[in-house]
Amino acid sequence: MTNLRRILFVGDPGEPRAQAASDLASRMSATLSFLPAGVGSAATGVDRRASGTRGTVATLDPPIPQEVVIRAGKQRADLIVAGPPMPDEVAVRLADETGCPVLVLPESSTRLPRRPNILVGLDDHGDPDAIVGATTRVAQAVGGRLTLVHVVELYSRDLHVQLDAGWRVLASAVRLISPHVSASATVLVGDPAGELLDAAAGSQADIIAIGAPGDVSAGVNSVAAAVLGDAGCPILLVPGEGVA
Repeated sequence: MTNLRRILFVGDPGEPRAQAASDLASRMSATLSFLPAGVGSAATGVDRRASGTRGTVATLDPPIPQEVVIRAGKQRADLIVAGPPMPDEVAVRLADETGCPVLVLPESSTRLPRRPNILVGLDDHGDPDAIVGATTRVAQAVGGRLTLVHVVELYSRDLHVQLDAGWRVLASAVRLISPHVSASATVLVGDPAGELLDAAAGSQADIIAIGAPGDVSAGVNSVAAAVLGDAGCPILLVPGEGVA
């Protein structure tokens, strides 16, 4: 049991990313609800089926994030899938305000492969329970594997000490992962956002998972925002994890 039972898609139900969300929900055996952005006349509670997925259509007006926060709470959403282009800081804020993981899909989103690789960025600012728990649930639901990455900044004081600390962070995180999920871990040195993006490209990651900063005012300058701005694959923003 993965506890990913209710997915809320924010965007136009007719766009390609909605189909990607529908495929994901079918794979997870989850209920999918649609909240179209800027549609003023969509009916509420209309049954919709896509790829065998149960779904309902609701209206999002005004745009995110306030109505999404309300709807996610009412529907007890386990995952929000963001379809329309949105500012990076809005996506980060959405994860923080709903307390729900947000999967941001790029315009060219397609169906995930049979065994997707989920790259998980971990820092040393907080408890890894939230991001490891969320990514483990996703991996279990879609048959994926996890690649845990901790990045030590190149100009850190006492670099060797920071490297040792990074491996301790990863060791703690690995202990939280279900034995049914395949996982690997590595420590890298350099710019956090750049190294995560390079690692994702090198490992052909299908999803990059990263914590959404609790201090939303810092979101624009966060590692999460930088990764969102340059990644070409889906990004899973997980609230409850500190990010520099």
